Amino acid sequence: MNSTPSGAGREAWRYYWTQYRSSRGRMAAVVVASVAASFLCLPIVLLVRVVFDSYLPSGDLRGVSLAAAGIFAASLAGAAVVFWIRRTTLVITKSVILELRCRLEERLYQLPRALFSSGDHLQLHDTIVQDTERIDVMSNAVVAQALPAALVAATLTLVLLHMNWLLTAVLLAVAPVTIGFNRWLRGRLKNDIRRFRAAFESFSRGVLFLLEAIDLTRLQSAEAAELARQRRTAEVLRGASLRMAWFDTLFQLSQSTLSVAASLAILLVGGMAVASHRMTVGDLLAFYVTVRLLNAQTNTLISSVPQIMTGAQALADVHALLIHGAEEPYNGSGSLDFRGEVELRNVSFSYVPGRWVLRHADLRIAPGEILALVGPNGCGKSSIVWLLCGFYRPQEGSVLADGTAYDELDLRQLRRRLGVVPQDPLLFPGTVRESIAYGRPQASDQQIREAAEWSTAYASIEAMEQGFETPIGADGQMISGGQRQRIAIARALLGRPRLLILDEPTNHLDAAAIGTLMTNLRQLPQRPAILLVSHDPRIFEYCDRMYRMPADGQDAIERQRTKENVR
Repeated sequence: MNSTPSGAGREAWRYYWTQYRSSRGRMAAVVVASVAASFLCLPIVLLVRVVFDSYLPSGDLRGVSLAAAGIFAASLAGAAVVFWIRRTTLVITKSVILELRCRLEERLYQLPRALFSSGDHLQLHDTIVQDTERIDVMSNAVVAQALPAALVAATLTLVLLHMNWLLTAVLLAVAPVTIGFNRWLRGRLKNDIRRFRAAFESFSRGVLFLLEAIDLTRLQSAEAAELARQRRTAEVLRGASLRMAWFDTLFQLSQSTLSVAASLAILLVGGMAVASHRMTVGDLLAFYVTVRLLNAQTNTLISSVPQIMTGAQALADVHALLIHGAEEPYNGSGSLDFRGEVELRNVSFSYVPGRWVLRHADLRIAPGEILALVGPNGCGKSSIVWLLCGFYRPQEGSVLADGTAYDELDLRQLRRRLGVVPQDPLLFPGTVRESIAYGRPQASDQQIREAAEWSTAYASIEAMEQGFETPIGADGQMISGGQRQRIAIARALLGRPRLLILDEPTNHLDAAAIGTLMTNLRQLPQRPAILLVSHDPRIFEYCDRMYRMPADGQDAIERQRTKENVR
């Protein structure tokens, strides 16, 4: 994983803190409560001094008992304040992470489709799932632990200065060593965090591939080879994890050692002051108790450093996605009472510069027309579908709906009037009803049944044991390919589209089923324009025209279909 430039890191942190604007009141209350918690330490310090300077020398056991009760009460009050701080900050940070996750998911729909190809979707998955979890942990460390601890530590330091400036100077003498060592160790730990994240993401992707390709692995008898590959990835993760854990342990132990050294120096110098009668035993013990309270806060700060460092890198990656320069190909805002007419006008398109998929293509589908898009594999048929859906923008030419350029239109609104069934439609691990109604939860039972009837899916659904409430499994694995195809077509028809695009609709349908489906589509109450992407000649007799794609990427030629030349 590449390191993050310091400027980008600062921008990410600025963005992060802006997310707390809506909680400024509660954050201010946390600050006040943290200062209050530090002042609750003062009664403890004063009571310790009184015990050792007055009650014990005079043998006042009642005074000692009352002082002990007071120390306990102050400690209990401090614990209650800390509990309130933690609870309040957790509510704040969890709300911030919720909004961040929702904003990232919303951001996905603003990115071009090209960003989800070539494995980029795996990186996006890691950013939205794993990085936000790291930021969640970091937020708890910063807001719920480090920030209150820093405020309490600052207050206690002022108290120490007031109690004895010389001993405070001795205590602070170790600060340059601590700061220098921490700076060096943080640099090493930061590099180890990057290696660990890269190894963890590689392992996560390997497991995802293992799950997705388990049938292929078995069919190829490649279990041993695949497990060996996954083991190598796991071993890299183990090494990165161990190295990060070692440096984390070294970091924690070094801070503890420096803390012990500072405490010993205080006892040594303070003991000399007591021996020379410049301090009382109570003063020294009160100072030492305050130091131990300060040490507890600094330990909280120190223990949060690795979590903050890990979260900082994750924050930079999340912020980079949120400000990513790529946007959807079209950003128009115009509305359209779409009638079903679409057109490619002199369109040239490529995914990679210099490698044209389409050159000077002209295609028009009239309202209510059925057009077949035919051609060999790799000739650009699917690219035309994605262009019509507005997922890509042609390098030359334009795409129009009812004569209006896509640049002027709100494509999300237009897509509500499109029905698209890909060659391999995606279904969800729910019921038949939920798959058909996806995206339209307000659809009635009657509308769902009608869509199933038009798609020829109704009879097979009714034959299932639970009918429309039948679970279909992940991606419809519990039903046949033909049932999956029909359910996907029903889902597209439920929205009463003005343009219906069917990519290879005959893959899982026999001749009789094709005939019934095409007859139903022609008899729809509001007959849409239909684009059939297919190489199956059986489909041609149901079409009004045929658009034949060339195999060499040269200019496309539209051919008018007649009953004679198709047959």
